[in-house]
Amino acid sequence: MTATDTRAAMERQAWIVRQVEDHAPQFHRVCPGSEARYVIEGWVKDATPGEWDFADDYVRAHPELFTGPVVGNAEIIERNAAAGRELDHEAAAAFRAGDWPLALYLIDAADWWHPVGEPKLTRIREALVAKISEAGNE
Repeated sequence: MTATDTRAAMERQAWIVRQVEDHAPQFHRVCPGSEARYVIEGWVKDATPGEWDFADDYVRAHPELFTGPVVGNAEIIERNAAAGRELDHEAAAAFRAGDWPLALYLIDAADWWHPVGEPKLTRIREALVAKISEAGNE
């Protein structure tokens, strides 16, 4: 596993924790016992079976989630947008430094936090994949 792969796994896990912490309290009030399921279905696109298990384990290990406040959507959106912008900046820095795999990962991570639209991301991903392919052929 490369350093980029390790960072990707850690960032993805942190993002899932944030989604669980943000949304489990409101789902607990509506459907106790199914909080992780509804968080994953509603907020974690393309979740792996391991991520489903991680979210479920996290909910069971943190019953304090259900006594905390329900966070408002506006607050969640703004906080997630800020995290996405920070990752966008990191991706740009990685791109300028020629670290194409890290830049590609960071673009994907930024999209988890704050989706900016598939057409833009598709163009960026295609450019980065081309750079990675060119570097691999040198």
